[in-house]
Amino acid sequence: MEIKSNPIEFDGREARVTQAKDITAQLDAEQALKCSEKRFRALVQDASDLIMIMNFDGELSYVSPSSLQMTGISDLDMIQNNFFHYIHENDVESVKEHLLKLKDNRRVQIPSYRIKTSTNKWRYIETIITNLNDDMSVNGLVANSRDITEFIKQEKKLIHSLKRYDIVAKATSDTITDYDVLNDKMYYNEGIETVFGYSKSDIVNTGNWWNSKLHPEDMERVRRYSKQVQKLRSGHIQIEYRFKCADGSYKYILDRSYLITDENGSTIRIIGAMQDITEIQNYIQTIEDHNSRLKDIAWTQSHVVRAPLARIMGLVDLIQNYPNIDEQSELLEHINSSAKELDSIIRNITSKTEDVTLNPR
Repeated sequence: MEIKSNPIEFDGREARVTQAKDITAQLDAEQALKCSEKRFRALVQDASDLIMIMNFDGELSYVSPSSLQMTGISDLDMIQNNFFHYIHENDVESVKEHLLKLKDNRRVQIPSYRIKTSTNKWRYIETIITNLNDDMSVNGLVANSRDITEFIKQEKKLIHSLKRYDIVAKATSDTITDYDVLNDKMYYNEGIETVFGYSKSDIVNTGNWWNSKLHPEDMERVRRYSKQVQKLRSGHIQIEYRFKCADGSYKYILDRSYLITDENGSTIRIIGAMQDITEIQNYIQTIEDHNSRLKDIAWTQSHVVRAPLARIMGLVDLIQNYPNIDEQSELLEHINSSAKELDSIIRNITSKTEDVTLNPR
């Protein structure tokens, strides 16, 4: 209660006039106001966001104390200058254009722009501005800004990293693959088209599509090896297999992949590079065929040649040891026959040798 009492004279006697007023509602309102003010300080004055009130010309009428934390400039110093004074010259026009939109809109969001700090460095902030000119208690544009400098830096690093990845992917002749295991999504660079001849409409971005292009004779081996690597939680896979092209032919592939796992060690992504080694395999096969023919020639020289040569040597030895033998003419005929056989064998070896030299495949 609120009591008011005044002395008076009533019927010749001293008396008092007393008025008692119930002020419970007033005290409740005052308490609510105090709580509201505390919330304001907590939400505005003590918040990390920068709160400003200005007009369309950028003249500031209020700056929250958080300006010191964000820019190194106190609210009392900051309010002495125009809002545009702190904005980077390359960003001023964009900010002004967004401010003008508030004449037709109650609220606008200004994309990231740079604001100057006390050390003449620049911080990136983004701002939401609300037009409260019709509110007599505010009578201005309320700007709520937050510092996004670290986010911008990370974004630039990410963009730079993506550009570098894109350049590397274009520079290499390999087919780069990125398999999202959890969602069964497979992504390719341009190599899937240039190396294997598939158009974008041919490609289905799933693991099953990729598996279906493995050569039937290699499919089980690749699957088994992949499971073994994941079981051992090894980060790398390197395996050779044949992969089907758009025209139905197969190319030999050297696949180098890296496994990305979660905290439980389960594979969530597989990043790989498919290198076309068909020419290398063909070259190896050519060498193997070449060696096989050389071995055949060597075997002929060491085995087939020895038979007629041994007969000739035996017959010559017989003639030398028995010069008066009656069958000399017959022996000479055998020698002549064996010599012709030996000549034929040598011609055959010569032909094979020339064939190896002239036709290595």
